[in-house]
Amino acid sequence: EYFCNILVNHPLIIHDEAANSTVAGLFHMLCCFYYEKKQYDHALEHLQTSLKVYLRFLSSDDIKLTTTYNNMGSIYHRQGLYEQAFHFHKKAYDIQVHYSNFDPYAIAAYACNIACVLVEQGKYEDAIPYLQRDLQIRKRLCPNRDDIQLSTKYHNLAGAQFRLQKYNKALENYQKCLEIELKLHSSNH
Repeated sequence: EYFCNILVNHPLIIHDEAANSTVAGLFHMLCCFYYEKKQYDHALEHLQTSLKVYLRFLSSDDIKLTTTYNNMGSIYHRQGLYEQAFHFHKKAYDIQVHYSNFDPYAIAAYACNIACVLVEQGKYEDAIPYLQRDLQIRKRLCPNRDDIQLSTKYHNLAGAQFRLQKYNKALENYQKCLEIELKLHSSNH
């Protein structure tokens, strides 16, 4: 950590893209270390430094920054700062969906993260399109329709629909979830 702090503003590094990329990556790893220890303030501090270094040579809407933005959203989410969490998850999502060579796994993850933030705020109607997008992508990427993650996606969507008193839709998705669960688990469990 001490070494990274020395490097971040070193005159020989500050104008070298490869060196900046390495330093930004090191700060990102420090963020992950503190995140795992649930020290979110330290994690966020290191991630913000990582972003600052990346922005020396990348535009703020570069596809390479979506992971950084998403991770910032996750930290804010853990801290209960839902508006900031939404902002950064949405920024990651928007960049990814507008990129010509987008990553469907990333889009699904970011959509799910946005939905989780919205659900925690009680904004179920706003969460549903993101839950649906996550489900659609998972169905397309999952050749085996009996996937536990697919079951979870149906369950999450049904939960939001239930809270909005859209009981028929909720029941339909809960049933799909149950069908998958029954196929995956024998009666011995």
